[in-house]
Amino acid sequence: MRAYPINPTQGGVDMYRLIYVILVILAILLVGCAEDIPEPVTMEEFEEIFSDIPDNGGTSEPVGITDEPVDITEPEPVVNRPVISAEFIRLVFRTPSTISTSIAVHGNYLWISGFDGSGNTRRLNPANGSLITSVNYMFNGLTFVDDRLYGVGGEPEDVVDIRTIYEMDPENGSILSSLPLQFYVPGPCGLAHDGRYFWISNGAEYSKIYKVNPEDGSLVDSFDYGAGFCPAGLAHDGTNLWIAEYNPDKILKVDPNNGSIISSFDAPDEGPGGNPTGADFDDKYYLWIIINTEENRGSIYKIGG
Repeated sequence: MRAYPINPTQGGVDMYRLIYVILVILAILLVGCAEDIPEPVTMEEFEEIFSDIPDNGGTSEPVGITDEPVDITEPEPVVNRPVISAEFIRLVFRTPSTISTSIAVHGNYLWISGFDGSGNTRRLNPANGSLITSVNYMFNGLTFVDDRLYGVGGEPEDVVDIRTIYEMDPENGSILSSLPLQFYVPGPCGLAHDGRYFWISNGAEYSKIYKVNPEDGSLVDSFDYGAGFCPAGLAHDGTNLWIAEYNPDKILKVDPNNGSIISSFDAPDEGPGGNPTGADFDDKYYLWIIINTEENRGSIYKIGG
C-alpha cells in the first residue's frame, strides 16, 4: 500500500486546533496536581523522621530474609540453685539405723542404708523419718538416676556383691538388674551419677574416685583428689562432684575433670565419732548428707539456702 502525506485540514478537521485543545487540558491537569505536592522537608524534620528507625548495630550487613534456620524453641527456664555452704545447714531428723552408711533422695523418696545387727536399706518418710519399708541388704553408696534407685558396695556377700552396681525399685527396694564392675575397686563406698556416667569413691584406697561406663561397667577415668582423705559419701550437681569426707569431717566440692578441690567447709558437728558417711542432691539441688553419730545413729542434714 502506498502512503500519502497528511494534510492538517483534510477531512474538515483542524489538526492545529485539536493539538491546542489537548495542550490546554494537560495544563489544567498539571495545575490541579501541583496543589497536592507537599512542601520540601527541612533538615530538622529529616533527622526527626530517621531517629525512630532501629539501629542494626552499625554493621553494613543487609537486614532482611536469610537462609539461616530460625530457632523457635522456647528457652529453658533459669534454675536458681541454692547456695551450698556451712551457713545453710539444718538438721532434718535422726534415722532409726544404728550405723548409717549412705543416703539417696528423689521426689518423695528417701532411702538410707546402714546396720542394725545386719545390713539393711530403708525407705523413710522425708518429712519425719518414719519407716515405710526395708530390705535385708545394704549399700555403702546410694543414688537416684531418674526414677530408679542404685546402690554399690553391697552386703551381705551371699545376697549382693560388693563390686556390682544394682538397680532397685524405689517403691520397695527390690533388685531389678545388676552391673558388675569390669575393674577392681578395693572398697566401693560413695555412688553418684552425672546424667551420663556413674562415679564411685573408694573407701579402702583413700581419695580415689572412679568414673564408670553405665553400659558395661568399664572404667572411663579415675583421679586422686588429695592424700589422707576418705571419700565416704559422693554426690554430683550436674557439673561438680561433692564429697562427704569421713575423718577429717569435711564437705568438699571437687572438679571432676582434674580432681582439684574447688571449695570446702566443715561438716555438722555431731561430737566425737560423728562422721559424714553419705551424700546426695535432691531434685531442687539441695545437698543431703547423713552423719553417723557416736551413739551409732544417723543424723540427716539438708544443706542449701
